Amino acid sequence: SFRVVWQSGVAVPSALVLMNGSTGDMYGQKTTDAGGRVAPFRAEEWSMVDSVVNPWSPYTFTGVKNGEQGTNTTSLDRDKEVWIVIRDVHPPVLTVDSPQEGGLYNFSRVLWRGNVSDMGSGLALLEVSVDGAVLSSTASPTTPFAGQPGALSDGNHTYRFRAVDVAGVSTVVTVNFTVDTTPPVLVV
Repeated sequence: SFRVVWQSGVAVPSALVLMNGSTGDMYGQKTTDAGGRVAPFRAEEWSMVDSVVNPWSPYTFTGVKNGEQGTNTTSLDRDKEVWIVIRDVHPPVLTVDSPQEGGLYNFSRVLWRGNVSDMGSGLALLEVSVDGAVLSSTASPTTPFAGQPGALSDGNHTYRFRAVDVAGVSTVVTVNFTVDTTPPVLVV
């Protein structure tokens, strides 16, 4: 059988699997199911034309999904499970619109807002923390995203946004800002 996974070990559904013989000629193609599996290919070890043996094995299997790909070259064996690991090299794209880096806010509930996307394996997680404490952890996040913590004390704070894709590739964005709700004092 054949199994296609991201480098994180998570199955790749609806990936195209191409099978090429030892000469590089295309031998067949199939699509993975929801579990990243492909029904077995019917394959020949060799063929003969005009008394010349043409070896087809080893075969090269290439898995392709969203522009990412992985290959495995192997001789076939009826009892062998062929694994194809697709390496997602594109990290999620994460932008934060609010708060602004270096911003000064005269209110204690500072809204966060932004967008996240992934062109490779797809998004698995979006985590938002403030000053090291996780505020929100969303599986399979949608975009745009937004939220608001409880009241923050006066002083410097850091929001940390971490997006992780299905393949385990992550992007981190931090935003430093200051909360100052103390009104100025005028001395005459």
